[in-house]
Order: sequence, then C-alpha cells, then structure tokens
Amino acid sequence: MDFQHKNFFFVILIVSFCTFQTTQLVSGQLGYIFHIHVANQLPVGSNPLLVHCQSKDNDIGYHTLNVNDEFQWHFTQSLRTLFFCHFWWDNKQAIFDVFNSSFGIGSCHNEFPGQGPQTCYWEARADGFYMASGNKFIKMNIWQI
Repeated sequence: MDFQHKNFFFVILIVSFCTFQTTQLVSGQLGYIFHIHVANQLPVGSNPLLVHCQSKDNDIGYHTLNVNDEFQWHFTQSLRTLFFCHFWWDNKQAIFDVFNSSFGIGSCHNEFPGQGPQTCYWEARADGFYMASGNKFIKMNIWQI
C-alpha cells in the first residue's frame, strides 16, 4: 500500500471513530445496561396486578403480581430501545413506555450517574404509575377505565 492509500485509510478510520462517539453521545450512551423493576404497590387486599411487557424484539411475558411483589429484567441499550407494558387491575388498565432511549440516562437511578448499570423503578399504585427519581417517586401515568 502506498503512502496516499495509507493516509486515506487513516482518515476513514478517524471519521468512523468520531461518528461512533457522536452517536453514543446523541443516543444517551449506547451500551449501558438498564434494569427495569415493576412493583405492585396497590392497597393491601387488592386483587393482583397483571402485567405484560415487551419490546419489538423481546417479549418479557405476562406476570401476575400480588401486593408488594415485583419483577424485573435487564438489557443493554441500543439506539432505539423501547419497552412498553400493558397493566390490568380490576376494571382498569394502562399501556405506556417503561423505557425509551429518548428518556436518557437521567431518567433512571444510578448511585454514580453516567457509570455502571442504570435502574428504572416503576410502582403501580391506586391512583396511577410512579417512577423513581432519586429518593422520591414522580407520578408519570394514570389508569384508564
């Protein structure tokens, strides 16, 4: 390979690396591991909560959660990761995204932001759905009848 071809190859390599780094920053750090927790915090004595979660490629399955039960799963984020859940409780239901790459890293809890696995913690309550934000919970969705 002559000098001109080596320079061309080097430029292509640098451009590819920069493009990959930019993609990581724009998408909210590709490759991060996320843990999703869904907990039943409905009133004591309530009927169980039925939950079905999935993405385009992964069906997490149906889960029946009694009060104070939870289930969880984890995944490695890609550019367009989206998980949604369908919830049923008595005559109420709700469907919404429990994780979307557009949420960004700040939406999920981590003791050391920007480092290591991220945890997205959701609670189903009688008046709606709450997501953990630091040491408090914020109401994000409501039940539909």
